[in-house]
Amino acid sequence: MNPLAELQQQGDCGFFRPTGDVEGATDAERLKRLTQVVALAHARRIPKLVLNLTGWKGQAMPDLAHRYFIMRELARAARGAVKVAFVLPPQLIGEGFGVLVGINAGMMNRMFTTESEALAWLHQDTEA
Repeated sequence: MNPLAELQQQGDCGFFRPTGDVEGATDAERLKRLTQVVALAHARRIPKLVLNLTGWKGQAMPDLAHRYFIMRELARAARGAVKVAFVLPPQLIGEGFGVLVGINAGMMNRMFTTESEALAWLHQDTEA
C-alpha cells in the first residue's frame, strides 16, 4: 500500500488502479489510501487523475454521511488543482451527491463506469 508505487503517470494524467479484496479494510484505511494518492498527484503537479476502483473487490456503497466525508477529504487533498475522474462499478454510482459535495469543496470530479469515458471527460477543454 505505497502510493508512490501505485500512482502511474502518462503525460498530464495520473492513474490509480488498485486491485484486490478491500472487504477486510476499514473505511478509514481505504480513505487514507485514496487521499494519499490524490495528495501525491497534487504534489507531483499532475492536473488530471483517474481513480479506477473497479479492481477493488468487496466494496459497498457508503451511506450519505460517509460520501460527504470522503469527498470533502479528497477535495482537501486535491487543493483545487487536481481534476478527478472516478471509475466505479455501476452499483457504486449514486445520484450525484458525492460529485456535488466534491465540486462545492473545490474539486472538479465526475463518476464513470469505464476508463475511456473518464479520460474523454478529463481531456475536454470545458468543465461540462
